[in-house]
Amino acid sequence: VIAKHTVRESSQVLTEYQTIIREIPVVQEIIKEVEVPEVRVFERVVEVPTVLVEERVVEVEVEREIELLRQVPKVTYQERAVEVQRPVSKAVERIVEVPQVLVS
Repeated sequence: VIAKHTVRESSQVLTEYQTIIREIPVVQEIIKEVEVPEVRVFERVVEVPTVLVEERVVEVEVEREIELLRQVPKVTYQERAVEVQRPVSKAVERIVEVPQVLVS
């Protein structure tokens, strides 16, 4: 297949030719010997020693430093003058006349 392109530049005319080659697919059958691996499976029982792990809980003492903040009220004394009325007794001598009746 031949394609023709024409390119025009200012006053000259140039002609380019391109050749395009295409392949035609061809299918051929070829006989080829291939080895297929044969797999044979056998079951065999084998005793295997196993290790039995038993876990036990063991208490471990761990020292921890704990800060305790305890609030204790601080007692403060403050003197205050409070006036309280106190009864005062005074002995006063009075003469009171009492009427008496004389019987003869």
